[in-house]
Parts: sequence; structure tokens; C-alpha cells
Amino acid sequence: MIPAVMPTYGRKDVVFERGQGSYLFAADGRRFLDFTSGIAVNLLGHCHPYMVKALQDQAKGANERARARIERRIGDVKADFAVRSKKLNQAWDLTKEALAA
Repeated sequence: MIPAVMPTYGRKDVVFERGQGSYLFAADGRRFLDFTSGIAVNLLGHCHPYMVKALQDQAKGANERARARIERRIGDVKADFAVRSKKLNQAWDLTKEALAA
């Protein structure tokens, strides 16, 4: 069996469920000092309030920008549909006139 992580790091019998500041908390309630910052954490620690707020603001802005792009695209599709349906109605009217003649 191929290990999920190269043997550079030893495997430990612990499951981390959350981090807060410089600490990691295991599923069994144990608390560990995370002195290996740089491996899946930035130097501000886990769940730093500044980073959490910045990420939330980014996500909110991305959602609003995506919604604006979708609404703009829907407007383009509606305008295109209006032009095409007008041309189709004109073609139908010409067909009816030709068939009536």
C-alpha cells in the first residue's frame, strides 16, 4: 500500500478536528501546541479573527460579483431572444402572406 504522505513526516495516532490560534484540538479533546506553522497554516495561527473576516468578506464579494455577471448574462439572453423572436414573427408573417397569395 502506498502511504498518503511521503515518509518525510511520521504518522501519529491523532485526529485533529479544529484549530484556534496556536493550538490544535484533537477529536478526543487533547490540545496540542502547533509549532509547525507553515504546514497547512499561516503565521497568524488557526482561525485568526482578522483572517476569518477577510475570507468572509471575499466570499461575500465573490458571490455578489457572480450574481451581477449572471444577471448581466440573463439580460443579454433576453435581448437576444427578443431580437430573434421579432425576426421569427416577421418571417412567419411573410410565410402566411405568401401562402395566402
